[in-house]
Amino acid sequence: WQGRLLCAALLMLRVSSGTAPHAKEVKTSAELQEAIAAISAFYPPVTLHLLPSTTYQAVRLPVHNINVTLKSNGSGATLDAMGRSRCFDVAHGGHLILDHVHITNGSGSKNGGAVLVR
Repeated sequence: WQGRLLCAALLMLRVSSGTAPHAKEVKTSAELQEAIAAISAFYPPVTLHLLPSTTYQAVRLPVHNINVTLKSNGSGATLDAMGRSRCFDVAHGGHLILDHVHITNGSGSKNGGAVLVR
């Protein structure tokens, strides 16, 4: 239950106005993986804008020691783990905020299947 409580604390749905100073539009699954991999712990918070009504393949994306927001509009974007793993691995002080983002088909042996928080 502690992992779920921490997960709830880290995965806040938030509506923010304006554009973050470090923002990037992400159009494909490959761009999403590359953008998260390119974020360094030394960067200020980064916002990645996902296209509404778009499904991205997202399998165990590492959110390690970084601060990232995934944001969409309207009906939102969907992250699909395709039953292979969780969508995110949040660890080492990583912070993840999802805004209008849906997670589907996550898989994990313990404590849920969407996000692993360590």
